[in-house]
Amino acid sequence: METEVCLKNIQMNKKAFYTIVLFVSITQQSIGQDFNQIEAKIDSLMTNGILPSMAIGILKDGEVIYERAFGYSDIENGVPSTIHTPYQLASLSKPITASTIMKLHENGIINLDDPITKYVTLKKVDSTFTDPTIRQVMNHTAGLGTYFDIYYADERVNPVSFAEAWAQYGIQLHQPGKVSEYSNLGYGLLDDIISKATAVSFKQNVQETVFEPLKMNDSFLIGPKLNIGQKLAKSYGHSSTVLPHLWTNTPGAGNIAASVHDMIQFASAHLQIQPYNFLKVASIHEMNTYEEPNALFHYYQDTFYGLGWYVMKNDKGQKVVWHEGGMMGASTTLKLYPKENTAIVLLTNTYNPAVCRSVSDLISGLVIENYTPTPINEVAEYKPVVSDTTFVGTWKGTMQIEEQEVPISMNIENETIQFSYLDNRFASSFLTDYSPLPFHSKLQFGLVNQGYFAGTGVGELSAANNRNCHQHLLSFRLLKNGSSLRGEVIYLAGGEREHYALPYSIALEKTGF
Repeated sequence: METEVCLKNIQMNKKAFYTIVLFVSITQQSIGQDFNQIEAKIDSLMTNGILPSMAIGILKDGEVIYERAFGYSDIENGVPSTIHTPYQLASLSKPITASTIMKLHENGIINLDDPITKYVTLKKVDSTFTDPTIRQVMNHTAGLGTYFDIYYADERVNPVSFAEAWAQYGIQLHQPGKVSEYSNLGYGLLDDIISKATAVSFKQNVQETVFEPLKMNDSFLIGPKLNIGQKLAKSYGHSSTVLPHLWTNTPGAGNIAASVHDMIQFASAHLQIQPYNFLKVASIHEMNTYEEPNALFHYYQDTFYGLGWYVMKNDKGQKVVWHEGGMMGASTTLKLYPKENTAIVLLTNTYNPAVCRSVSDLISGLVIENYTPTPINEVAEYKPVVSDTTFVGTWKGTMQIEEQEVPISMNIENETIQFSYLDNRFASSFLTDYSPLPFHSKLQFGLVNQGYFAGTGVGELSAANNRNCHQHLLSFRLLKNGSSLRGEVIYLAGGEREHYALPYSIALEKTGF
């Protein structure tokens, strides 16, 4: 439903609507800080319909100095957001999953350095690859692919279970410890390992290990249906359109819901501010300091991914430990500044990471003296592919699409990158005499960073899980080793809603210039 229609239904104009929200949904503690600048920015975002709601929590020197909710968690029914409103955390679930693993490690139930093959079978593109460890899954260096699968309550689809997804896409693409490749599939595997190691559900493990000790009373694991009594901020899409209830088949990667008040509790525990019955100091330290030796972290500056956290070692004198979450109907941020004993939490019920980042940067600059954070820029260290002449030329090889081995080629010349393959979708058509048709995709961009290639084009593959999605992108993540390129093409469904990103292995050899 459009925002204007919603406002009309409750008989007030947009300006008045959000002005009232700013007063009815305040729960604030403030100690010697002037947050007028922040509130003015949020007021503007609400007034202009950019955000349905936002909840903010700020912790400094061991004290909560600001907690406040703006806007409506449910516009249509006039339900204001509060500091106890649960929001879908999306990928901000990962530090919670990692914390659960760490507690089980402390208790001797899970060994971080055990191979994942202790719990699951694993397909490999190269039989000489060693088995990745649980630790390497936690820091995204296990060699697994990029993946997500989102389900909506109003769509008639039989959801794919994690076990089914793992059987299809649980493929090791790289030698473990070689490159950090963000993997929701990996964090789905972690919640599966937690359940198998304890013979207790992931839901119960998180409840007993994290939520109860930290008194995170508004937090829960999201499933296909909400339980009686569970209230979740309604999700909104583009132009404030209402989204149905949604979830993924990798719960440990993105299915946790929590309020801003709860996430401040979680942040406080990770800053070791209060004596919670939570993790040992050594475990918390390991989560935000462990850096996989010799792995390529193709991020910016000195950023790496630890055990459930992104870490920037030195941003203008500050160590920054953080995680973001983003999916249809959710953008979330949690930043820790250990040196300052400061934490910032932002939760929203629409996808707008740019707004979350700008607000968190504004808050960081206000609460930390003489500090202006470096804006997050994932491609800051990337350059056009032709800047590395070793990529220029013709590459040929194969792409594994489920049971099909498809011949492919990639030609990189000047500013043009063309990806070609045989399209098996038409292999049974009388029009082609049972032969696949050649398909050519001109990539929209191609970037490189330390031998790592990222590029995106338009294309269709003969993948089974297409859910009647008629627009797809092909997103490439390839690592160069001499005259070889290895990695994945991610089959990404387009359209008004995010549905899936499916990884397929690629192997290319350079054949000419």
